[in-house]
Amino acid sequence: MNNQKTIGILDKAILVFTVIFLISLTNSIFLNQIGYFGALVLLLVKFAVERKSPFEKIGLEIVFGVFILAEILSTIFSIDQPHAAQNLMKRVLLIPVVYFIVSGTEDISKAKLFSKAYLAAAFLTILAYIIFAYDHFIAQLYQIEAKGPSPFQYVMTAGGLISFTTIYFFAFFINEKVKITTKVFLLVAFVISLAALFASYTRAAWLGAAIGLLLIIILKRKWLYLLPIAAVLIFVITYFKEESKLLIYNLDNDKTELIDSAEIPGKAWWSLPS
Repeated sequence: MNNQKTIGILDKAILVFTVIFLISLTNSIFLNQIGYFGALVLLLVKFAVERKSPFEKIGLEIVFGVFILAEILSTIFSIDQPHAAQNLMKRVLLIPVVYFIVSGTEDISKAKLFSKAYLAAAFLTILAYIIFAYDHFIAQLYQIEAKGPSPFQYVMTAGGLISFTTIYFFAFFINEKVKITTKVFLLVAFVISLAALFASYTRAAWLGAAIGLLLIIILKRKWLYLLPIAAVLIFVITYFKEESKLLIYNLDNDKTELIDSAEIPGKAWWSLPS
């Protein structure tokens, strides 16, 4: 088998693993790692066969170098060096994500494939997340845990990923070049993603999404979109207020009956049967 044919097979395999990485980004850490490391290992094999680096400079090398140096210094001076070294390895291994995604989008068709694969899988995950959030809300776990459900990822990670998806849908929605049918779908997808973002109950994700949406509006100069965003922010500020309650339930006969409730000065962290 000549090198050209081998490289062609490697390119197809890398494409498959990259798609696996993208479609599992919002729902499965296990599959996501398979996709990521599969693509990364095959890129290194391609480098060995082709004798040419599959990665190109993207202008962030100095930034990444400073980041790695900061992580190394942080590890050296850490009081818990084994744990700090583990975090160092995790964060450094994430940097190639940027390069192997860029290397895989050498033509516009692959870039579109990657975008559609991620957004389609993320949208399906968000629909499932809203179902879990509804159950979470009915069980009044928002009041007890003060956070949203985390069926696919840690709730902070889920909130962050949903915020990215929300920003992507919004960016595509305000793009005047798309068809009207696509625009309607993007609007619906954006609204559903925004609902899931609120359901995650992660304020860091809310803030990140707000800044991302604002930045897109500024870049596109679509000032009219500031009105609904301001309305949503006002709703969040007025509706999601801090409260602390003591709730007493009767759980006999497989039924949940609220017996009594009272305002308390602090947050309840535990529940005990009586």
